[in-house]
Amino acid sequence: MASKITANMAGCWFDSASGIYTGEAVIDEAIARGFDPQTECPEAGWADYEYYHELWTEAEEFLGSLAPDGYCIGSNENGDFGMWAVCKSCGEYTEEPQDDCEFCRAG
Repeated sequence: MASKITANMAGCWFDSASGIYTGEAVIDEAIARGFDPQTECPEAGWADYEYYHELWTEAEEFLGSLAPDGYCIGSNENGDFGMWAVCKSCGEYTEEPQDDCEFCRAG
C-alpha cells in the first residue's frame, strides 16, 4: 500500500546540489512509499542502472500519483525536487493551491 503524501509535506525534498543523484533519492523515496522498481539496485547505486533515467521518471510519476489535489511532484525551475502547489488553470507553481493565479489573470 502506498504511503500517503499530505499538503504539509509541500516544499523542497532534494535540492539541486544533488545533481544527477537526485534521481537516486527520488527512486528511494518512491520505493519507501510502495513503488516497485521491478529490478534490483546495482551495487554501485541506482545511477549505475542501465535504464536510470527511465526508472527515475517512473518513480517521479508514482510519487506524483500520490500528491494531494492542487499539488504536483517534480523539479522546480531551480532544479530542486519536491512537492509544489500549482494553479489548476495554468499549472504554474503558486504559494498555495488555487483555481487561477496572477499568471492566468495577467494573460
